[in-house]
Amino acid sequence: MLFPILLLLLNVVHGDDVTCPQNFTYNPDLHTCLFFVSETVSWDVAHEDCLARGGFLISIHNAFQNALIAQITLDTIGQTESWLGVHFDEQNPAWRWSDGSTFDYNRFVQPVANCALVDCDCAFLLSDDQDWRNTACSDKHVYLCDAPPTINELKSN
Repeated sequence: MLFPILLLLLNVVHGDDVTCPQNFTYNPDLHTCLFFVSETVSWDVAHEDCLARGGFLISIHNAFQNALIAQITLDTIGQTESWLGVHFDEQNPAWRWSDGSTFDYNRFVQPVANCALVDCDCAFLLSDDQDWRNTACSDKHVYLCDAPPTINELKSN
């Protein structure tokens, strides 16, 4: 039983037998496929575009991912502000990731209450300081889509 698990881990770590959706690039550090969009659009447009491409707006679950995504955004897209896949659910008041994953990490620098006078139900990552800012979903930012890679079976000779 240990051998198949080890084989699976080697594929994920090395990325040699990993397939991503069309135009996505595999990132071995994040173990995910990324698609970079340098056009600035609203959160809803970015969300729908990621879905149409087979992914979701990026979700972040720890400090390592946050720092790496901030650097990737800056290096690849050349922008300091990029949408995150997080949005505030008004019906069940809480922040939620659009991919359905657990909201288990955040870097909000201002309390959500600061947006009491303005609709601030979406958030972006500020690459300069790696902090998150909640903002109106109608604001426009660049974005990253991510999609899980497909791990291809190794062919035996």
